[in-house]
Amino acid sequence: MRRGGIAVCGAFALACITSTAVSRPVATPIPTLDIEDYNSREDCLNKTVCRMAYERGRSPETVEAIAISATGICSAPLWTKILIRAQRHVDGLSIDDGISQREIDRLQTERHAAELAATCHLP
Repeated sequence: MRRGGIAVCGAFALACITSTAVSRPVATPIPTLDIEDYNSREDCLNKTVCRMAYERGRSPETVEAIAISATGICSAPLWTKILIRAQRHVDGLSIDDGISQREIDRLQTERHAAELAATCHLP
């Protein structure tokens, strides 16, 4: 039966279509931060910083650029976890707390990456 160009379905068929068409959000697990995340970043920093120092040299400006680049590359997975945890208010954190933690971590990691660049054993 049609009304105004739209097919009218039986109650059962409509209920079936409605229940399958509505997608329910899938609860994604809250990521944990553990020592493996930091060890993984440290491994990445060692490889990335030394490779970049070999390719670009070690002038003060270059070391700073290397530290910034390597920190961004190697810290992205860890920072994502920090921000997701803050967004979900894990441990009572707000999103502003997560952003602050990320910024503090960025500054400390950039300083560490610059120190690594100065100590890489280059050929």
